Amino acid sequence: MDRPASRAVAGARLRGHNRWRGFRWSREAQITTADPGREFAFQTIPGRGIHHDMTRWRYTFEPTATGTLVTESYAVHAPAWLLLMDAALGRPAALARGIRATLSALKHTAGHTR
Repeated sequence: MDRPASRAVAGARLRGHNRWRGFRWSREAQITTADPGREFAFQTIPGRGIHHDMTRWRYTFEPTATGTLVTESYAVHAPAWLLLMDAALGRPAALARGIRATLSALKHTAGHTR
């Protein structure tokens, strides 16, 4: 992988680190959208071996009367067997919990406690 980017711009690459059920791994990803105040998105880069899937993460930001509505979403593109295995192991529920934790941390960091 090239040197990690120092700014969030489309095309920049980063390395994400994960942990779940005692496993730890990292994945290379590329920023696909970096539109400040509107949208930030990145996707993992398919690799060899077990990492032949691709996940796209997206954050959208919408102004509201009292602040900003932040929406986090993801889409997994992987072989059916891998999606079935993940479902059987409870990964979608873990990802949903992770989304709630991320959004809560973002809200806290932004200084909003409501």
